[in-house]
Amino acid sequence: MQQPDELYEVLRHIFAEQRYGILATNGELYPHTTIVCYVPADNLSTLLFVTPRPSRKFQFLLEQPHASLFVDNRSDDPKDLHEAYGIEARGTAVQVEDSQRATYRSVYLAKYPELDSFVDAESNAFFRLAVERYDIVHDFQTVIQLQPPGATPSERPK
Repeated sequence: MQQPDELYEVLRHIFAEQRYGILATNGELYPHTTIVCYVPADNLSTLLFVTPRPSRKFQFLLEQPHASLFVDNRSDDPKDLHEAYGIEARGTAVQVEDSQRATYRSVYLAKYPELDSFVDAESNAFFRLAVERYDIVHDFQTVIQLQPPGATPSERPK
Protein backbone atom coordinates (compact mmCIF):
# COMPACT_ATOMS: atom_id res chain seq x y z
CA MET A 1 0.00 0.00 0.00
CA GLN A 2 1.34 3.40 -0.94
CA GLN A 3 1.78 6.14 1.64
CA PRO A 4 -0.13 9.45 1.32
CA ASP A 5 2.98 11.36 0.18
CA GLU A 6 3.53 8.80 -2.59
CA LEU A 7 -0.13 9.03 -3.61
CA TYR A 8 0.04 12.84 -3.77
CA GLU A 9 3.00 12.48 -6.15
CA VAL A 10 1.01 9.99 -8.27
CA LEU A 11 -1.86 12.51 -8.43
CA ARG A 12 0.46 15.38 -9.37
CA HIS A 13 2.08 13.29 -12.10
CA ILE A 14 -1.20 12.07 -13.61
CA PHE A 15 -2.80 15.52 -13.41
CA ALA A 16 0.22 17.00 -15.19
CA GLU A 17 0.23 14.46 -18.02
CA GLN A 18 -3.52 14.05 -18.60
CA ARG A 19 -5.26 16.96 -20.31
CA TYR A 20 -8.89 15.89 -19.95
CA GLY A 21 -11.20 14.65 -17.25
CA ILE A 22 -14.85 13.67 -17.03
CA LEU A 23 -16.93 15.97 -14.87
CA ALA A 24 -20.06 14.42 -13.36
CA THR A 25 -22.80 16.76 -12.19
CA ASN A 26 -26.23 16.03 -10.77
CA GLY A 27 -28.58 16.17 -13.75
CA GLU A 28 -32.35 16.32 -13.84
CA LEU A 29 -32.81 12.59 -13.33
CA TYR A 30 -29.45 10.97 -14.06
CA PRO A 31 -25.85 12.07 -13.56
CA HIS A 32 -24.63 14.32 -16.38
CA THR A 33 -21.05 13.74 -17.59
CA THR A 34 -18.92 15.92 -19.82
CA ILE A 35 -15.29 16.26 -20.82
CA VAL A 36 -13.44 19.22 -19.30
CA CYS A 37 -9.94 20.63 -19.31
CA TYR A 38 -8.88 20.83 -15.67
CA VAL A 39 -5.88 21.81 -13.61
CA PRO A 40 -5.04 21.23 -9.93
CA ALA A 41 -4.39 24.14 -7.57
CA ASP A 42 -3.98 24.84 -3.86
CA ASN A 43 -1.84 21.77 -3.12
CA LEU A 44 -4.40 19.40 -4.73
CA SER A 45 -7.33 20.69 -2.68
CA THR A 46 -8.79 22.45 -5.73
CA LEU A 47 -9.39 21.48 -9.35
CA LEU A 48 -10.14 24.27 -11.82
CA PHE A 49 -12.26 24.12 -14.98
CA VAL A 50 -14.16 26.47 -17.28
CA THR A 51 -17.59 25.92 -18.78
CA PRO A 52 -19.98 27.87 -21.01
CA ARG A 53 -22.80 29.54 -19.08
CA PRO A 54 -25.48 28.41 -21.55
CA SER A 55 -24.70 24.73 -20.87
CA ARG A 56 -26.58 22.08 -18.90
CA LYS A 57 -23.41 21.53 -16.87
CA PHE A 58 -23.44 25.16 -15.72
CA GLN A 59 -27.13 25.05 -14.81
CA PHE A 60 -26.75 21.75 -12.94
CA LEU A 61 -23.79 23.13 -10.95
CA LEU A 62 -25.81 26.18 -9.92
CA GLU A 63 -28.71 23.97 -8.79
CA GLN A 64 -26.60 21.29 -7.08
CA PRO A 65 -22.89 22.09 -6.64
CA HIS A 66 -21.76 18.62 -5.54
CA ALA A 67 -19.75 17.13 -8.39
CA SER A 68 -16.93 14.76 -9.17
CA LEU A 69 -14.13 14.77 -11.70
CA PHE A 70 -12.67 11.51 -13.02
CA VAL A 71 -9.17 11.34 -14.49
CA ASP A 72 -7.20 8.25 -15.47
CA ASN A 73 -4.00 7.28 -17.23
CA ARG A 74 -5.12 4.07 -18.94
CA SER A 75 -4.09 2.97 -22.37
CA ASP A 76 -5.56 0.39 -24.70
CA ASP A 77 -2.75 -2.06 -23.93
CA PRO A 78 -4.11 -5.12 -22.05
CA LYS A 79 -0.90 -5.18 -19.97
CA ASP A 80 -1.91 -1.78 -18.60
CA LEU A 81 -4.82 -3.23 -16.62
CA HIS A 82 -2.77 -3.47 -13.42
CA GLU A 83 -0.68 -0.34 -13.98
CA ALA A 84 -3.35 2.27 -14.67
CA TYR A 85 -4.75 4.62 -12.08
CA GLY A 86 -8.30 5.97 -12.00
CA ILE A 87 -8.89 9.03 -9.83
CA GLU A 88 -12.22 10.40 -8.73
CA ALA A 89 -12.11 13.81 -7.06
CA ARG A 90 -15.37 14.63 -5.34
CA GLY A 91 -16.35 17.91 -3.81
CA THR A 92 -18.27 21.13 -4.22
CA ALA A 93 -17.99 23.30 -7.33
CA VAL A 94 -18.29 27.06 -7.00
CA GLN A 95 -17.51 29.90 -9.37
CA VAL A 96 -14.11 31.46 -8.85
CA GLU A 97 -14.33 34.70 -6.89
CA ASP A 98 -12.98 37.89 -8.44
CA SER A 99 -10.27 38.08 -5.74
CA GLN A 100 -8.90 34.67 -6.83
CA ARG A 101 -9.45 34.97 -10.56
CA ALA A 102 -6.02 36.32 -11.58
CA THR A 103 -4.13 33.69 -9.61
CA TYR A 104 -6.29 30.79 -10.78
CA ARG A 105 -6.27 32.11 -14.35
CA SER A 106 -2.45 31.97 -14.35
CA VAL A 107 -2.45 28.42 -12.99
CA TYR A 108 -5.01 27.29 -15.55
CA LEU A 109 -3.30 28.95 -18.51
CA ALA A 110 0.08 27.47 -17.54
CA LYS A 111 -1.36 24.11 -18.61
CA TYR A 112 -3.71 25.39 -21.35
CA PRO A 113 -2.23 28.57 -22.88
CA GLU A 114 -4.31 28.01 -26.00
CA LEU A 115 -7.52 28.51 -23.98
CA ASP A 116 -6.89 32.12 -22.91
CA SER A 117 -9.81 33.55 -24.91
CA PHE A 118 -12.06 30.73 -23.66
CA VAL A 119 -11.17 31.49 -20.03
CA ASP A 120 -11.72 35.22 -20.52
CA ALA A 121 -14.97 35.04 -22.50
CA GLU A 122 -17.92 36.65 -20.69
CA SER A 123 -20.09 33.74 -21.84
CA ASN A 124 -18.00 31.28 -19.82
CA ALA A 125 -17.75 30.62 -16.10
CA PHE A 126 -14.55 29.75 -14.22
CA PHE A 127 -15.15 27.09 -11.54
CA ARG A 128 -13.16 25.58 -8.73
CA LEU A 129 -13.97 22.14 -7.38
CA ALA A 130 -13.12 22.16 -3.66
CA VAL A 131 -11.97 18.55 -3.34
CA GLU A 132 -13.21 16.78 -0.22
CA ARG A 133 -11.88 13.35 -1.12
CA TYR A 134 -9.98 11.45 -3.77
CA ASP A 135 -10.88 7.85 -4.51
CA ILE A 136 -7.87 6.30 -6.24
CA VAL A 137 -8.20 2.95 -8.01
CA HIS A 138 -5.06 1.03 -8.90
CA ASP A 139 -4.28 -2.55 -9.91
CA PHE A 140 -7.85 -2.81 -11.24
CA GLN A 141 -9.43 -3.33 -7.82
CA THR A 142 -7.46 -1.59 -5.08
CA VAL A 143 -9.33 1.52 -3.91
CA ILE A 144 -7.66 4.07 -1.66
CA GLN A 145 -9.39 7.12 -0.21
CA LEU A 146 -7.30 10.21 0.33
CA GLN A 147 -8.26 13.63 1.65
CA PRO A 148 -6.29 16.58 0.32
CA PRO A 149 -4.63 18.78 2.94
CA GLY A 150 -7.17 21.03 4.64
CA ALA A 151 -10.23 19.31 3.13
CA THR A 152 -13.36 18.94 5.22
CA PRO A 153 -16.21 16.68 4.17
CA SER A 154 -19.53 18.37 3.56
CA GLU A 155 -22.91 17.10 4.60
CA ARG A 156 -24.88 15.11 2.06
CA PRO A 157 -27.69 17.11 0.51
CA LYS A 158 -31.11 16.36 1.92
